[in-house]
Amino acid sequence: MDYKKIKTFPAVLKAQGMTEEDLVAVQSLYEKIAKKLPRAQRAGYAKHKMAELKLELAIKTINDGWEPNLCDTSTRRWYNWWEVVTKKNSSFSGRGLSLDVVNFDLGYSVVAPCLLFESREKAAWAAKFFLKLYEEYYLGVYNN
Repeated sequence: MDYKKIKTFPAVLKAQGMTEEDLVAVQSLYEKIAKKLPRAQRAGYAKHKMAELKLELAIKTINDGWEPNLCDTSTRRWYNWWEVVTKKNSSFSGRGLSLDVVNFDLGYSVVAPCLLFESREKAAWAAKFFLKLYEEYYLGVYNN
């Protein structure tokens, strides 16, 4: 699949053979789990887990079957490195992320394997079209 066709989350769902109803079912499960957590851990649990799931699905779709081999130190694995933008350090009216660099590592990674990309181009693509998912995942800025 051409990753350049993946520009929206509905396109991710379609490519994965999923529907919005599938996400509703998963969210319901996360909400049930949240109720069993200690009070301090409940707030935002389901929303964060959904943000994590959506971002991982988008990256999986863009990578089109490629999975990082963390034992192969000769293979580049790309990731997006973000700068947190707040009212204090910019004219931005709230908080969000600004892409700092698309980087790679050979022998280790500073991000989870599910957030790695096969190529620099794919990482940059995800940063461009799925910024809101990254903000939900890293900052808890939920857009729904």
